[in-house]
Amino acid sequence: MSDPSLLATTPPSININLLISVLLVFVGLTNYINHRYLKLPNAIGIMGLSAVISLFVKWLYSYDFIHFDTLNFVKNIDFKSILLDGVLGYLLFASAIHVNVSALKRWWKQISLLATVGVFISAFFIGAITYYSFGWLGFNIPFIYCLLFGALISPTDPIAALAVLNSTNAPEDIKIKLTGESLFNDGSGIVMFIAVLGLTVGIEQSALDFTKNFIVEVSGAVTIGLITGYISSALIKRSTDFGVISILSLSAASISYLLANHFHFSAPISTVIAGLFIGINGDKIFTKDNKDEFNNLWEMIDNLLNSMLFALIGLEVVLIEFSPQLIILGIISFVAVIIGRYLSVLASLCWFFNKTNQGTIPLLTWGGIRGGISLALALSIPANGEFYHLILGITVITVLMSGIVQGLTLKHVINYYSVEQPNNGILAKLLQSVDLLMFFKKRKVLAAKLEEAKLRAVNEKHLNAMTQKITKEVNKMCAHDIEENSDIVSAQAILNKDKDEHKDVKKMTSAEKQELNNTIDKVQEDKF
Repeated sequence: MSDPSLLATTPPSININLLISVLLVFVGLTNYINHRYLKLPNAIGIMGLSAVISLFVKWLYSYDFIHFDTLNFVKNIDFKSILLDGVLGYLLFASAIHVNVSALKRWWKQISLLATVGVFISAFFIGAITYYSFGWLGFNIPFIYCLLFGALISPTDPIAALAVLNSTNAPEDIKIKLTGESLFNDGSGIVMFIAVLGLTVGIEQSALDFTKNFIVEVSGAVTIGLITGYISSALIKRSTDFGVISILSLSAASISYLLANHFHFSAPISTVIAGLFIGINGDKIFTKDNKDEFNNLWEMIDNLLNSMLFALIGLEVVLIEFSPQLIILGIISFVAVIIGRYLSVLASLCWFFNKTNQGTIPLLTWGGIRGGISLALALSIPANGEFYHLILGITVITVLMSGIVQGLTLKHVINYYSVEQPNNGILAKLLQSVDLLMFFKKRKVLAAKLEEAKLRAVNEKHLNAMTQKITKEVNKMCAHDIEENSDIVSAQAILNKDKDEHKDVKKMTSAEKQELNNTIDKVQEDKF
């Protein structure tokens, strides 16, 4: 299993009451300003305003206008421990209990590939793009550190993704794929991050060992999650007091996370499984009133912790010493993340093109928002390590740009790809774009027209004139695109006219009919 001791640990030296008070003030102030004036999605508004306010307070302190040292305050916040060892489990549990499990089952193959293979592919491409881009600009950074950045930035953040998706009218399949992927890809990202971090300090790991560790971490997490979810569900079912139910559900979220951490399994996956198990059995274990109260409780917990988390992300901006070079590298990193995300989604879903809706790949690409998990992983790199400040700087810029740029434009991207009905797939579209498919359609249409001419012809005297007219229409249709059926209507009008003109002609003899049929068959044979 991956060694979590590689992650840097900084015991929090800040007064917890002071931290909570400052966060609540930030959350209250930013929520009010955003709701009253900006009207942005809460996650984006809180994060952006927190960043602006913290930088402004830092500037005031530098000129002795105030005596609150924002930089020192934020340095003493152990963001990694607060997120990875604290609130993340409750946030994931709150998200998991509300997931549409039947929809999750429907798309489980795509979600599984996106959450595993997709993360590894994304990390590699992001690492490669940043390595060559930075090198071209004269910043010679070893590939292993670019890959480390790719590993920590590849997992999409479930909290950020859900916060933005809930404020849009995204198609249901996009919501469930993004939600499902973001709930499960943390395990893949953290395992890869620790493996690459080990390589930077000389701890090598073979591909076989990496695969074995990944399987052990995931399977162990699923087992703990199922056991915790089953026991908690059984106890909740036997309880009628909502106070007891509340404590049991909070215990399920915390115990599943702590046990998985203790055994070095994937704690996020363990908590998600426990939440999904309780959510699936909600109708069986809750009374109607208790279920409504249960949902309201976890919705309140979700909103409060989400707001505090995004306020913390905004505060972390003061740790960065911004320079023109760092900003340029951060923007390049953000572009690399988008490209890597697109390629990973494309590779993960290549087997499902015929089952995807229009715009699925661009929507999954643009909806893959980065958030607190990437920032926590960047802060967990040992501060005395090489390129620590660079990786932290481009991570903060990428997370901020991802939340603001992608978050603010996702609604417009969804509106652009508003067609939700399944298409014939990309391969079918490619076939339709070439003349091969149209050729077979032409043959079918023209054969039907000649057959109609055969049936409608009433006199051998007019056979040559009718054949010339049909032939003219055939040549015209073969020379132009016949996707529209206007030419068929034209041919039909000619045939109807000939029939009306000669409806009084005497009936042909059997020999004349046979000769007529032979002539038309010959015309048909020559044309096709």
